[in-house]
Amino acid sequence: KKTFALALAVSIVTMAPILYIICEQNMDVSFYELAVAAAYPIGDAIILVPAIIGVTLFFRGKVNLLWSLMCLAIISETIADTGFLLITTDNSYYQGHPIDILFIWYYIIFSFGVYSHITIFRNHKQDPYKNIQELR
Repeated sequence: KKTFALALAVSIVTMAPILYIICEQNMDVSFYELAVAAAYPIGDAIILVPAIIGVTLFFRGKVNLLWSLMCLAIISETIADTGFLLITTDNSYYQGHPIDILFIWYYIIFSFGVYSHITIFRNHKQDPYKNIQELR
């Protein structure tokens, strides 16, 4: 319960100012455009909750490496999305902006998690006929 409350609090604390900035910057747009602009921060805030829970469970030793790296990748992607949104609202984004590094880290961390899971799975692979041969 404490972990869930902490994750929810972090999610709300990060989402509230972002939504305020979006509404403040886009006062003259329609509701549909405002809803589209707010979709990413709301989606990131929702997905941030299980990601924070997954990382805290990893540090307690209850989650394997694949899930912890996936959660870290999601956190990196959330930070990158939020930064990209803030940078594009004041029109200071350019091709090759340093915020793009977080998106690259998202792909690297996620890929390493999948790779580590594949190598662990490959090491635990057993011959299905081994037990049958021992029975003969």
